[in-house]
Amino acid sequence: MDVITRDVNQFSSLTTTPCVLALGFFDGVHRGHQQVIATARRRAQALHLPLAVMTFDVHASQVIRTPRSDQFRYLTTVTQKAALMARLGVARLYVIHFTRAVAAMSAQAFVDQVIAPTLAQVVVAGFDYTFGVGGQATTATLMTLSRGRFEVITVQPVTVGAWKISSTRIRDLIGAGEITTAETLLGHPLTIAVTGHGRELVPELAKQQLPPPGRYRVTAGRHRAFTLTVTDANELVTGQAYTGPLTLGGWARLAGVSRASALG
Repeated sequence: MDVITRDVNQFSSLTTTPCVLALGFFDGVHRGHQQVIATARRRAQALHLPLAVMTFDVHASQVIRTPRSDQFRYLTTVTQKAALMARLGVARLYVIHFTRAVAAMSAQAFVDQVIAPTLAQVVVAGFDYTFGVGGQATTATLMTLSRGRFEVITVQPVTVGAWKISSTRIRDLIGAGEITTAETLLGHPLTIAVTGHGRELVPELAKQQLPPPGRYRVTAGRHRAFTLTVTDANELVTGQAYTGPLTLGGWARLAGVSRASALG
């Protein structure tokens, strides 16, 4: 899979190959996102075109301040998104650097200057996708804004029981320690990218959604399963030293504990 990272002003003459394009932030690449990508993949296969996805490097709330900006937490890094999307058959991932200039673009400008240069023949997005200044445009208006350049497909929400799958709901579940339920909605295991600095593991994302304070059994690639403490200060502490990047998976809660008792 090709990962193409661009500022918005670098999108002219982006490609000479048409595609089917899926739009979204895709934090967590959960089952709802997977449905959007699967819908785009089926259309791409029918048209014999490559499947592309367009996303942003940071969440809009971290650029345009809102009352909820400080509380926002990420589920996945861009690298994790890319790996999950590659497994879903995505051939090309466009990562746009989200800035105030992007946030200030009109919906028509976003279509003309960002979507159109991908040469998308079909654009697929979830029912709640918004774009343009203030997020006022939706897929319902995208067809008009396309001016006949591409087809638009809107994917309806995916539910599990009475729950609509969303990144927000999954963040809330992880924060409440309901990891098994969160993984059901994700459609894949919860993993958190960290870097080992001795006994402390630092998340790659400063605003990573973590499980609540407590002791957990986790796995990390070639390392054997080990015990990890999420402290009251949202620090990750282990009983032995680790150095370098790790991806923590296999989360299973053991018991709650404070930083003081974790460091013994």
